Amino acid sequence: MTVDEIKRKLDALGVEYLPDARKTELEQLLAEAAEDAATAPETPASDPEPDPAEPGPEIGPRPRTVATDAGALNIRREPGGAVLIAVPDGTELTAIGDPEDGWQRVVIEAWAKAEFLAG
Repeated sequence: MTVDEIKRKLDALGVEYLPDARKTELEQLLAEAAEDAATAPETPASDPEPDPAEPGPEIGPRPRTVATDAGALNIRREPGGAVLIAVPDGTELTAIGDPEDGWQRVVIEAWAKAEFLAG
């Protein structure tokens, strides 16, 4: 077996090795991995994959574009709180977390003049 063939088998098994490892070292790793695989306990069947027709909640930040009938969206510090700023339709923002009672936490990419920022 060539070094490249051994490396492909190690890669398939998820075994890490040094890029400059010698053939004998790679053969030893492969032998150990094969032995481990032969003595490893059977893993129970995993839960079936979720049905793609039933999408789960989105996880992580996701881009959104403001689109209202009024032409702008009021951004508030908290649900139902005072309006901080109105952003026009077409503004890109990022939704984070899951909506709560019809409200979505968002982050807006914006700039402010540094000399007016304290702290």
